[in-house]
Amino acid sequence: MAHTLSAHKPIVRGYQLSADFISDTNKQLLEIITDHYVSHVPNLVALYVAGSLVYGGWKEGMSDVDIVAVVTKKDNQPATENSKARLDKLAESADFASSFTYIDSSCIDLQSLRAGTQLDADKAAIVSYAGVCIYGTEQNFDEHLPAVDTFAHERAQRAIRLLNKYESGNIIPAFQKDSRLLSRSTAKAAMRILSSVTLLRGAPLQLDPRLVARDVTQYAPELSQLAQAILSSIDQPSHDFLEVTALVRTAYETYCRETDRTDSTLGV
Repeated sequence: MAHTLSAHKPIVRGYQLSADFISDTNKQLLEIITDHYVSHVPNLVALYVAGSLVYGGWKEGMSDVDIVAVVTKKDNQPATENSKARLDKLAESADFASSFTYIDSSCIDLQSLRAGTQLDADKAAIVSYAGVCIYGTEQNFDEHLPAVDTFAHERAQRAIRLLNKYESGNIIPAFQKDSRLLSRSTAKAAMRILSSVTLLRGAPLQLDPRLVARDVTQYAPELSQLAQAILSSIDQPSHDFLEVTALVRTAYETYCRETDRTDSTLGV
């Protein structure tokens, strides 16, 4: 039986975001990244850091740095792409580069967001739920935040798109060098799918996989064993990527049953 909630029900956060979680070394890195964006990204309004750096889940040598720039408009796409390339080189040459896997940079175009572009709306939601402004004017994206059921569905779909991307061979260099990072990223995607299930059952949104696993025991106890297997693959990732993909598929099949959905991409 599906547990679909009201389309108007807001998402409740079960965590706190804070720049206080950022280590001194990572603060130095963010200062360099900020200087880079100010110098090379046109129409910059704000810069956000998102993810484990600001919710307290950072793992030295395992985590990536999630950066989201907010611009008034992307009037020079090649310049933006060149900026990302320069940022990659900056990361490789930094003295502290060994502390993180890679810099994941993206951009919110305010002009496109107001025009209703879904990609920018998705990024705005991510920034609202998982980001802290480190430069410029903090943005209010409340009007672009989805309802619980929509957010849960998009969260599960992003996980499946990521798996399909990896299985097609579209893998970043850092993950090619160390398959444990690939397995860990895939396992985190599986946990995000379980988070979608708990959200639909009334749990607060959690970003930390450990807290998702904890909430599974309360809101979806029949999935506790799966959650612990996924958490183990996150905390102690192996080189066996295929083993972890099975966890993603199992989690997604569970989500589909929860919502009475079918998805031909996985044959479920």
